[in-house]
Amino acid sequence: MFALTNLDSQGQDGTGAQVLRFLIHFGLSRKYKIPFRYQEIKQIDSNPGDSFETQEEKVIFLKKLNQVLAAELILARKEKSFFIRKIFSKFQLHFFLKLIKIFSRFLKPRYLLSFNNCITYSPLLSDTLPQYTLQFLQKSTIEVKPHELKSKNPDLNIAIHIRGALKTNQRFVPAELYKLLEWLESICEKIEIRANFFIHTDAPPIERRWKPLENNYHGTIASWSKFNLLDKSGATELIGYNFEANFDSLRSLKVLRDIDPIDAWTQIANCQVFIGCNSSFSIVASLLSNPMITILPPIDNFTLPVEWIESTPTYKLDDDDKIVIEQKIQDFAFNSSKGSVIK
Repeated sequence: MFALTNLDSQGQDGTGAQVLRFLIHFGLSRKYKIPFRYQEIKQIDSNPGDSFETQEEKVIFLKKLNQVLAAELILARKEKSFFIRKIFSKFQLHFFLKLIKIFSRFLKPRYLLSFNNCITYSPLLSDTLPQYTLQFLQKSTIEVKPHELKSKNPDLNIAIHIRGALKTNQRFVPAELYKLLEWLESICEKIEIRANFFIHTDAPPIERRWKPLENNYHGTIASWSKFNLLDKSGATELIGYNFEANFDSLRSLKVLRDIDPIDAWTQIANCQVFIGCNSSFSIVASLLSNPMITILPPIDNFTLPVEWIESTPTYKLDDDDKIVIEQKIQDFAFNSSKGSVIK
């Protein structure tokens, strides 16, 4: 009778938020053994660094995104969709989904359900969401290979997502992040492996003017207007940041700008370490890549899976987490030198 689906009543948000909504609903459907029906994403809000600056480019990306997410999933057809605005407690949602499971066991789905602010339900999946994501990835067209590094001195690939091109009152590259990256490189130097750093960012190398596409969701525009980011023409000045110069102490650094989110997530999936920020894009990157080490600051309304490492908002780590990270890197180097496959 019922199935879960991925779209809310508006069907508009940034790419990261919409893919995260899909992953959470998909994860809930698998955990509670409820049917899932995929609804095509027809609109995404443009953001700095998304790689598409015209509506035509966005349409091409949307087609690519839907092909990836819908791979081998059953598509929604003529079912009626219901968007549940009520925010359930963890217990209430658990009980509600158990009832849905019972009703859906014997009847073909006729109604599709999705939940408002579904990120708040991540505690129900904090120990299982990555494995459900991997189950999905096995069916998708995103190529996520195990890291087969058989050289005597393997490289450790470290991806970092830094968001902050829009001018707010927050400093988006705290000093502790520099220290964290330098510390990771020092660990690699001690065990004679090279650390390769890949920074994914929406910040251009120098300040420039940018205007979002006109069909952005009104909620996104309202949020930007709240911080006085947009002028009368609807444009804003993006913060410029020269990562190559400011992180010049790192021996191997590549800054990736203006690539589409799927290509970015695919690159991150081929790294052993991922350091994210308070962003849906970072959560999705962590889930899709399932790296050896995931480090994220606290994220609004989201409970990190148990195997991820939570830093402070300024990327400070406690001593116990540092011990875990260093041991994992040492194990990676040892196993890779023996020809083992490291995931």
